[in-house]
Amino acid sequence: MARSSAILRAIGCATLGTTLTACFNHAVQPDPQTTPVVSVAHLEPASRFLKKDLLFTHHAQSASGIFKWRIKQNGYRAPFIPIIDEDAYDKIEDKDHLRQYKVISVSSTPSPFDKAPRAETETLLKLWTETDVNPIIAIGNSGNFTCPQKRNYDALRRQILTAYSFSDSVIFTGAVTEDGSVTCYTSENAPDLVYPTAYEQGFCNYYYMTQKEIDDFRISMSQGDQNGIKLQWNTIHDSFVADREAGKLNCDVTGTSFASPNVAGHIATLRSQFPEATDQDIRATALLSASQDDVDVDSGQDRSALTKSMVRNARGLQHSTITGFGIYNPDHHKTLLNTLHTNKQHIEPVILRDTGAKTVDFDFQRNARRVTVQIPDDMATLKTIFEFRVKPQTVSPYEIYQNGLPEDVSLRSPSGTEVKLTAAWDRPTLADPRGMRMVVSTSAFLGESTKGNWTLILPQMYFGTPEVSEARVYIWGTASPAMNTLIQLKP
Repeated sequence: MARSSAILRAIGCATLGTTLTACFNHAVQPDPQTTPVVSVAHLEPASRFLKKDLLFTHHAQSASGIFKWRIKQNGYRAPFIPIIDEDAYDKIEDKDHLRQYKVISVSSTPSPFDKAPRAETETLLKLWTETDVNPIIAIGNSGNFTCPQKRNYDALRRQILTAYSFSDSVIFTGAVTEDGSVTCYTSENAPDLVYPTAYEQGFCNYYYMTQKEIDDFRISMSQGDQNGIKLQWNTIHDSFVADREAGKLNCDVTGTSFASPNVAGHIATLRSQFPEATDQDIRATALLSASQDDVDVDSGQDRSALTKSMVRNARGLQHSTITGFGIYNPDHHKTLLNTLHTNKQHIEPVILRDTGAKTVDFDFQRNARRVTVQIPDDMATLKTIFEFRVKPQTVSPYEIYQNGLPEDVSLRSPSGTEVKLTAAWDRPTLADPRGMRMVVSTSAFLGESTKGNWTLILPQMYFGTPEVSEARVYIWGTASPAMNTLIQLKP
């Protein structure tokens, strides 16, 4: 759908003598076009179960191919991009790929057999403090309320808690169409920003599996994995047939999986142009470069759902659980990084914790349980993490998984900004007397003061409101005065 903002942008590009393709693809122009890009990698965690099969091989090749294409599109020498697959999520604190690379593109969620990270939170926080990497992760394709008929309720409510929930520098990426319209498939679980996808991006391959590949895959998955353990993957069943595009060269694949490597490519080239920039410099400026002004919906989509998803925080920044801070703009991102460079400033993250005491009460007006914890430090918020354990009001595993745990919870900042979020959960262990571990992690409060009461609001479920056995807030904050300057420069 053509819109006035897109038309104005096209006119502006024509005035500057820029091709429409380069303009709409937001090509970042480096100074030395032969400069090698910083160390990069693509991570495809599910592929470790598919050594002899091509389901995730196709996917990983497409995503890493677009990653490399974007780097070359921006004028840099693109290196070989390694694909990481072995145990990429499980026990991530023991792996070294986060310390080897500056930018990692991630287009696949953990496989159904991946375990959530069992490290203590403090171990994960220490890990991210020590690393200088920007993981750019696809938010997923479970849908949102702009197209309620395509929204996968079950997939959204069964998010998996991973180590990236605690990262200070991760950027979660959703997708919009080339003209900036919200895609029906982008998950509404709080992306940090969105970027255009689903157009020919200069990389083509045989993306879809043939029927023979699907049949071979089904057999291998039913016979066992690399350790000889039989795997039961119910999604690979007899009716699973090849896509009509199987065996054809495809240049126009859709999904957040292919928005993510585009953003990763931009960030890799910007990290090359600003080698002194830290991972948090990159992340904060990336989020502040994004804008909701160019976000729209197509005909047939529910515009009110997009409107309802948005809040304006106490610093005036508009955030949506569907589109994050808006469409990422690498040109403005470069401007913000140049501001830090000129002023010789950095966004230095500090992890803040609550004082240890929590207040739990029941809000009869909202029919919800409220959990309040306090942060004594006064800094600018970069990212808020609320970790808690709940005890469902039922002992039936089926009832717990279907109706016992909240799909959405609300988080309120000391400034009064309230955001509705989809909670990620750990692999449930009914035997744990402390309850089931859940986490919400969001950048919606970017720039707000960290000091004061942070409140988690749990709605009543079918079997009653779950009891909260533990709760703790972790906030990545910064005392850097650069945040105020950068916020004022936001489009």
